[in-house]
Amino acid sequence: MDRVMYILVVAMLLSWLILILHWRYVQGFRSFIKDMKRVSCRIKQMDFSVRLKKSNSAELMGFVNNFNSMLSSLDKSFDDIANKNRQLDAIIKSVSNGIIVIDINNRVYLINSVARDYINCQSSGKLEGLPISSIVKNDQLLDFIVYNAGMNTSISKEIKCVSGRTFKVKIDPVKMHLKKDLVISSVINIEDISERIRLENIRRDFAANVSHELKTPLTSIQGFIETLKANDESIDPATRKRFLDIIDNESSRLRILINDILMLSSIEGDIVLSIERVDLRKENQKILDLFQDKMARKQVDISFEYNGVESIQTHREYYKELMINLISNAIKYNRPGGYVKVSFIDDDDNYSIWVEDNGIGIGEEEQERIFERFYRVTKSRNKEIDGTGLGLAIVKHIILSLGGDIEVESYLGRGTKFKISLPKKQ
Repeated sequence: MDRVMYILVVAMLLSWLILILHWRYVQGFRSFIKDMKRVSCRIKQMDFSVRLKKSNSAELMGFVNNFNSMLSSLDKSFDDIANKNRQLDAIIKSVSNGIIVIDINNRVYLINSVARDYINCQSSGKLEGLPISSIVKNDQLLDFIVYNAGMNTSISKEIKCVSGRTFKVKIDPVKMHLKKDLVISSVINIEDISERIRLENIRRDFAANVSHELKTPLTSIQGFIETLKANDESIDPATRKRFLDIIDNESSRLRILINDILMLSSIEGDIVLSIERVDLRKENQKILDLFQDKMARKQVDISFEYNGVESIQTHREYYKELMINLISNAIKYNRPGGYVKVSFIDDDDNYSIWVEDNGIGIGEEEQERIFERFYRVTKSRNKEIDGTGLGLAIVKHIILSLGGDIEVESYLGRGTKFKISLPKKQ
């Protein structure tokens, strides 16, 4: 009997122990399931920093450790991807060209601020997700994008807008990594080549003008030399002298033109300027001596007003060249009894130089073009007024190279005033 009771008591104790262990296991599993639910909700929200709590169960603890390790790897991978995306986005948005990425449905996936400006997009809101047709208003550009987006090869085209700007538009396909023939999006690269085209036109016009300017005196020289050679014995001394004088004048014209071209080329080159203290009275006297004969022929008077400015910090040869060109023009386009007045003014951080005359003046419609190479104002386009048309172009480039600025005020029949501003600190 005692043995039976003993067995029953032991069985009851074991049953209670099993029940307690089962209850603890069930509670632990329920807590684990609840924690899994919490973690899964956070993962659904793309939060990979969440972790499962440690479990007292050895079996569950192995799973928890592996799961948490997987979350750490995912968290690190997504952080790396996010950093790379931020870097890529920053790179694309900071490039000088306009970049637009569109998907296979021609919807905008990415666009940088430069592209917004180039397509003249007025909206400051988000454009990603919108059809490309809703943001590109230029019909020629839109047709080019829509027709060529999704093509298997790159294609480019120059497009000129109504605003006058010219763009080079290139469309490159983006292909799936494993399937090279499958295009998944297109990258549109928009480059503003307006300045490049402008410079190419300037170079082309410059070459054409130089060829013309060189050809004219050379043709004249050649013609008179051939005449002298063919009629050497029959030409009288007076005619011979007149022909030789013409050859001499045309040779001088060639020399001046070549010197001006070389000067302009030198100014535009990347050279280190030698800045020094220039004595204005001393340099101006040298310049004045060059024009004595010309002043006497044209009956033009030149005066200098220093206003306490005796010297300036600048490039000596550049100063001399710009003053020679400005004073030469002021005399050349003046009238008998006219004057040329050069004034120097100390304006805080700058030196101001004004060159004023009471000559024929420049029309308002031509004042924007007087600094162009080979441009000569309408009233000066006659054979009696010599010149290469490079003088004011040289002046402007000298002033720009010195970090200064130049303005012109002129009225037809009343004269012209050039206002130069040069920084004191070169």
